[in-house]
This record gives sequence, structure tokens and C-alpha cells, in this order.
Amino acid sequence: MCPQPMSPIFTPVLNHEIAGIQQRLERQLGAIEAGVDPALVGRRITALKGELQDAETALAQLDLQERAHGTVNVGDACEILDAVPDLGKKLATADPELRRNVYDAFRLSVEIDRNQGQITLKVLVSSAFTKTSDLTDLVAPIRP
Repeated sequence: MCPQPMSPIFTPVLNHEIAGIQQRLERQLGAIEAGVDPALVGRRITALKGELQDAETALAQLDLQERAHGTVNVGDACEILDAVPDLGKKLATADPELRRNVYDAFRLSVEIDRNQGQITLKVLVSSAFTKTSDLTDLVAPIRP
């Protein structure tokens, strides 16, 4: 029986479990070809198919939970972040209007919580931003 998914940590565990069950299913077919009693192997195949269905259902539920909570695969997120060009120097020398348009393109927001002593920055980082290093290309879609 699969554990109930509660966190993204379960994704690789479930994928590993599914791969293992699929390998065991393949071995059962090999056993039939080797002459093992098909009725005996059939019961094992039925049990393995039930385990496989449980694991695939748990993985699908986890995927739905991740999407519902807005979580992103860490590997995918790192790949996108690594591909975003370093715009720091260009932003420092850009005119204020262009700088503001770039901030708008990234949907930059800053929240200051004086009670907690925290500053929260939020930005939209999309793979679309990885295809350019020119500031004007980034803001072209939002210009009138």
C-alpha cells in the first residue's frame, strides 16, 4: 500500500515504487514463458497490478495537490532560474520608464511588514524570460 502523499518528497519515492512494480510485472511474464504455472503467476500479476494502480493513483493525487498549491518541481524551477539572464547592470543604467516596464514584466512586488520586520519580494519568473538578455525585448509585449 502506498503512503498518503503529503509533500513533494513523495514524488521520487512513488516514481521509484512504480518502476519497481513494473519490473516485477515483467519478471512474472518471464516466469510464465519459463513454464511456471500461469494460474499461480496470474494471481501475482493481479496483486502487482493492484499495487501499481495504487501507486499511480497516489502519484496523480500528489500532482493535483502540487498544482492546487502552486508548487513547482524544484528541478524545473532551478533550470528556469539558471537560464534567466543577469539584468542587474543593464537595469542600473536603464532609463526609469524602461526599468519600470521591466519590473512590470516580471510582476515585481515588494511587501514590507514592519510588525514582523520582514520584506517580501515577489516576481514572476517564466521560461519566456530566458530567451533574451535585452531589456527592451523583455518589455516589448507590454508596450502599447
